[in-house]
Amino acid sequence: MTAKPPIPMADEMLHSHSDLTRQLDELEAHARTLRCADGDKSEVLDDLANFARHFAGDVEEHIIEEEEILFPRCHPYLTASSRTLLHRIRNQHRDLERSLRRFMQYLDDAQQQRGELQSYLVEAIYLRARLLRFSFAVHSDEERRFFEEVFDL
Repeated sequence: MTAKPPIPMADEMLHSHSDLTRQLDELEAHARTLRCADGDKSEVLDDLANFARHFAGDVEEHIIEEEEILFPRCHPYLTASSRTLLHRIRNQHRDLERSLRRFMQYLDDAQQQRGELQSYLVEAIYLRARLLRFSFAVHSDEERRFFEEVFDL
């Protein structure tokens, strides 16, 4: 059997997942604050949008590191089972990117409305933030399984 890849690569990605999870918790908290705010929500919306842009950049960077650096290095060590997991993980990356783009579109639409912010849009932003958090939790669990198999963690 071929030697396993170096474990620090997996540790770095798992640490990154923890950081993204914390950011998602904060993103949801911002969305909850927007949902509960009375009166003018402009300042809360701007805070949420700024945080979301930063988070989106972190997610993009994370996915690129996995797709272009980590996964290619793992390829020689993959089994049939880990190949299946990797295929699912890559699909989840695309799904997360689409969900994040949709979330950002809701934020852009809300910022266009400003003082006339519709309640359905505020609710959609909150629900999309929760969906992102839950989707990432599922994805993170899948990647942990992948790392455990490939890296013998």
